Amino acid sequence: MKHIGTKILSALSVLSGLLMISSCMDDFKMEVPGVETSGKVKVGFFAGGAQTRTAMLPNGLSAEWVSGDEIAVWAMNSSGSYTLTNQTFGTYGIDASRGFFSSTLDTAMPEDTYTYYCCYPAPLSVSGTQVTFNVPAEQDGKAGNGADIMVATPVQHAALTAVPDPEDHSGMSMSMNRMMHQFRFWIPSGYNAMGEDVQEIILTTPQNLSGTVSADIADPSSPLVASDGVNTMTLVLTDPIGESSDLENASFACASVIPFSGTYSDSDYMNLVVYSQRYKATIEPVSLAGRTFAPGHSTPVRILPTAIDEYYRLTMKVSDNHIGEPLINVQIAFNGAEWYRYTNSAAEGYGNFKHSVEALGADGKDAYDLIVSSVESGVATYTYETEHALVQRPITTDMMTYDGNRIVLDLGDVPYLLEEDFSNALHTAHDDDYTAGANSDRNYGGYVLDGYMPQNGWNASRFSIFEGDCIRVNCRYQSGAWIPERVCGRLDTPALKYIKSGVTVNVALEFDEAFYVPAGYNVDDSKNATAHFIIATHTNAENSSINGENYGDIGSKTTKIYTSANVASENISKLNHVVLPADLPATSSTRITFWPGTTQNSSKIAANSVYYLYLDNIKVYIKN
Repeated sequence: MKHIGTKILSALSVLSGLLMISSCMDDFKMEVPGVETSGKVKVGFFAGGAQTRTAMLPNGLSAEWVSGDEIAVWAMNSSGSYTLTNQTFGTYGIDASRGFFSSTLDTAMPEDTYTYYCCYPAPLSVSGTQVTFNVPAEQDGKAGNGADIMVATPVQHAALTAVPDPEDHSGMSMSMNRMMHQFRFWIPSGYNAMGEDVQEIILTTPQNLSGTVSADIADPSSPLVASDGVNTMTLVLTDPIGESSDLENASFACASVIPFSGTYSDSDYMNLVVYSQRYKATIEPVSLAGRTFAPGHSTPVRILPTAIDEYYRLTMKVSDNHIGEPLINVQIAFNGAEWYRYTNSAAEGYGNFKHSVEALGADGKDAYDLIVSSVESGVATYTYETEHALVQRPITTDMMTYDGNRIVLDLGDVPYLLEEDFSNALHTAHDDDYTAGANSDRNYGGYVLDGYMPQNGWNASRFSIFEGDCIRVNCRYQSGAWIPERVCGRLDTPALKYIKSGVTVNVALEFDEAFYVPAGYNVDDSKNATAHFIIATHTNAENSSINGENYGDIGSKTTKIYTSANVASENISKLNHVVLPADLPATSSTRITFWPGTTQNSSKIAANSVYYLYLDNIKVYIKN
């Protein structure tokens, strides 16, 4: 608001046969390094050799550097202190055998001999030389987007200096060690009964395939340590795969999985489900008896899709959860009747998840057609449910994508109980233009702001909306014949209707505020600050205007929750962020009201002034 005023590939040992590592990039590709900031220095190094490159090529063994690759670097000096810690280096050039990485440092590295450590991707957390990563449960089939984990063999070298020239081979080079195991899935000729390329693979094994793992950047020979995870992984293939005549010339889909050092028994299997555009196939379970899945190794796995079914899939996406407590259920309804309900896991309750459900054959087709027609005709709704809240909204056509047998509904955020940043508010004002002077102003009529605010139910008096920006409300102080009068405007929110009926829950309130008081009127006769604001609640209906009040009557018309400290301010160039420190009990009919106020009680005649309270970015959520 503008207010007023990967990836580097180590040599792979393969469980079946001798495999060649090849290179297919001959030309150097230069990226723009960026503009240097005064006083800072850009440094770089390269990672060399075809065996120290990244994203997987179709053969499942060779790899290539990718524009945008980033690695994390540490540099320990000869005294044992770190000059660089988890410093991000990104690619600025790629050639057939090397990737060139650079980073901008605040100052040049002192002359010394350093021990350099490096890992890919950038870790989630760091503790000494222990780094933590997340192996994603959904991957692209190319071990991209941080799916692979690599740790460099430590290197001793002088301080990093200028970004190396592509023709210069004398600078520091680092080799990476692949810490993960790879499954390479392929389809032999004559075995794809679907008649279409495989687009998606779901694999399940007895051990966890993805999750949180830690590594030691000082010792790449030490194994990854897994702390949690899941044993199912989904590959949504960037490059779908078809049939191949033999293993040596096959096109592969790669899964980067947590290594398994144990040995499987005769009762252990890998289960596979694969999808093409239209068909689903469940594969005969793959025996794991006697297998181990060591780091830096690769295991080819044949896919033999024979028995197939036509499938139809609904996927629901949920983004951030702002309501203040975990999401319990997501419901889809047509014409008010529940059609599908998903009860999500504890982890999903905090948002950013997707859930898919599918049906086969004619039943699936009927369900698919019903969803599309209901959304397009405007009779589809979704409901977010938490312990104390229900949010129901329409499913609109812009939330739906579909392609004949797959539907994606992007349902967006679980919203705040209330959120308003005035970015879509329209200008209107009443009783806002009075200045300090002798004129008398006792108007405090209220106005329903429907049509001016994006959400109906707002009310204000003595106010002005600054279109697309913020709102202000005022308190008029005037004194005549030594009799002070304080006429207070107000801002009232809509009711917190997302709270379940019959429930009382404590809510949190955040907002940005600033006070403006004309010079000379922001302190009393004793030079004490007088301007403050009051936050209160009430349950008045939204459909009728609510007037402001004389200062002394505020408490009788509302329930006071909070009164700010007195302030003296004439600067509104920067709003202050406020988190209400008091508990705010609320029900579905509760409305929050803001009052500008003053303790001014001057003995001066005609000591008139107007106190302006500016408000923006109001957010209300369950206090959990």
